Amino acid sequence: MKFLRFAAVGMTAQREYVWSGSRSKHNTPIRHPDQARQKAGAWRDLPISARTFSYTHVLNKSFSLRPMHLSKAFFIGDQNLEICMPPPDVIQQAYQHHKSAAYWAQVWPAAIGLCMFLQQHKEYVADQKVLELAAGLGLPGLYAASLAKQVTISDKEALASDYVKQSAEQLQLHNVIANPLDWKDAVTQPLPDVVLLSDVNYEPEVFAELKKVIDHFLQHHIPVIISTPQRLVAKPFVITLLPFVVQQWNGTVTLNDTETDVSVFALKGAYMH
Repeated sequence: MKFLRFAAVGMTAQREYVWSGSRSKHNTPIRHPDQARQKAGAWRDLPISARTFSYTHVLNKSFSLRPMHLSKAFFIGDQNLEICMPPPDVIQQAYQHHKSAAYWAQVWPAAIGLCMFLQQHKEYVADQKVLELAAGLGLPGLYAASLAKQVTISDKEALASDYVKQSAEQLQLHNVIANPLDWKDAVTQPLPDVVLLSDVNYEPEVFAELKKVIDHFLQHHIPVIISTPQRLVAKPFVITLLPFVVQQWNGTVTLNDTETDVSVFALKGAYMH
């Protein structure tokens, strides 16, 4: 496919490096990004603060415009994941009348907590076909992709899938599929080997339907790993999951100078061993 390139006057994208992990209540050491940079031999190449660079829009033959993005790096252990994110002003304009529909457009602490769990328990995704539901920008799925056989990252917002595709391309992950999919329709999809969910249990009115989707996978002997901030409103839902919990991780995630307690639950059906 041929591409036409032109510079977008007055438009920039931003690359930002962020320490996104903090400490684990299980006293698991979390490497500071400065240490990770030094180990990678890239101390002088990585900026301490955010920097900007000129961004070039890319058009294909059908003249469809790739969405403008920011690049933001998250350090999970020694791994640096630099993903594509929409600029805040773009989201504000697109979702000015439906702000609750824009939750996908940022990375939440529970997503980082799920990555931290997978860093310590790679066996859940290694050489597996992984499905991430309600993924937003797909940080856990992108992290898992370096270990998994294949990762499908889905969200009901088609624009979220566009950004995940850009991130996968930027990270040179060739085993990532990004598809628009409402998690409520996940029961109609081919069965994966493992399902990832993060911060989906924030609206009590959908708890019953969410539990049905989780039960669907557990009944088919598919492990489900769900990450949630420790919010009071989620407690009744979490209680319904406890009979299926085979492993639990509790930790604190620091993101944007704010600490959030996160719990991750690995679930398996009653007949799994």
